[in-house]
Amino acid sequence: MKQFHFPSIRIQGLPRAGISLVEVAIASLLVGVTLVASLETVGGVYRTQRLNATRLAGSCLAMELMSEILTMSYEDPETSSLLIGRETGESASNRSDFDDVDDYDNYNSLGTKSKSGAAVAGLSNWRRQVDVTWIDPLTGLVGILDTNLKKITVTVTSPDGITNTLTAYRSKWGMLEQTPVMDTTAVSWIGASLQLGAGTPVSYIGTHLTNLADDAP
Repeated sequence: MKQFHFPSIRIQGLPRAGISLVEVAIASLLVGVTLVASLETVGGVYRTQRLNATRLAGSCLAMELMSEILTMSYEDPETSSLLIGRETGESASNRSDFDDVDDYDNYNSLGTKSKSGAAVAGLSNWRRQVDVTWIDPLTGLVGILDTNLKKITVTVTSPDGITNTLTAYRSKWGMLEQTPVMDTTAVSWIGASLQLGAGTPVSYIGTHLTNLADDAP
């Protein structure tokens, strides 16, 4: 009877490569630095987007109010006055009483409202201010008497303190002061608001129309 002998093979375990505590510490440090840098980048992008949105909203709110002012007469159509400001019976807080450009002088409202006094949702902490002065058309300096040219400055301040300033001029001899052949209503500003779901901030955008379009009947 044959006997088979199988050669024995001795397998020695290979040395295992390990990670030292120093390598773990260095790797953790690199991951931490990378994570912090990534979070700072994301935070910077968010802050930039929020700042741009705030500036855009402020600009639109300034244009909206300026467009409203520019639709008014250069001076009160019923009462002649030698001073800048509102006439007797016109309330500083009720813009529906305003009928000429300088009625808006020193207007200061915390909380955005329409001309009729209705509050605009989501803008209760925004402030709008107006300054109206006479301007010398030759020197550009402020006049103490009527120079037939008024400078209108609208300043909008966001809840974060970011300001947007818009300036316009209104002449006594401008196109809007000429009596039209027939009664006409013109659109001077157009805007829109967007809100994605209840409870989210409302975004506003709009523009002043350079070429006035007739309002649809």
